[in-house]
Amino acid sequence: MPDFVARYIGLALFVAFAFWFKFIIGRAGKKQRNKKEKLMEDEREANFSRVQEIPEHMKYIPDISKLPVKEYSDKPESDKITAIQARALKAAKLPMLRLDPPMTNIDIKRAFGATNLETLTAHEENYEQYTRALSNWAIELIALNNYDDARTVLNICIDMNALFFQPYSSICDIYEITGNREGLLNLRDKIDNTEIIRNNKMLFEKISDYINAKLDM
Repeated sequence: MPDFVARYIGLALFVAFAFWFKFIIGRAGKKQRNKKEKLMEDEREANFSRVQEIPEHMKYIPDISKLPVKEYSDKPESDKITAIQARALKAAKLPMLRLDPPMTNIDIKRAFGATNLETLTAHEENYEQYTRALSNWAIELIALNNYDDARTVLNICIDMNALFFQPYSSICDIYEITGNREGLLNLRDKIDNTEIIRNNKMLFEKISDYINAKLDM
């Protein structure tokens, strides 16, 4: 093939590639702009949504009577467990909101009005704060070898669909220590059938792997 023909073909291929690359970049940029414009439009619409009452079924009110509240007298352990227990009871008194499935800020404003966003967000954060307080309480109970009370607290936390690993791993540890294989199997079934956990892929896989590792021992 003559050199000038090869150079022509090479130039043509380069130009074709440049046009193709520009087209791909332009299309990606357009999609991104459209996505951003839609988000801004959704935000504008949500900001003008009418204020709505929060449904009662979304409000979470803890049943304090189910918590293993006790007075501890052994020093120095009593000071720590009493303080952690008190923090959990204090968190239980805060107004809470259970958003299942989770909602974005735009979703909240659309459903309940923009003026409710700050309140609802705070109540949702209180819900998470309570689950973490319960988990921390359970950890201290485990440290005191009080597995029955720890399991009670952790089951409440897990029934609230806590979205962090600690309560699930802690109750697995209790099931392993007490030889409760059925508990591990039931926990696996629970998370397999809990949509909000399954949708959190990283958390779901971490919990599943931990349970399966305990079952394989």
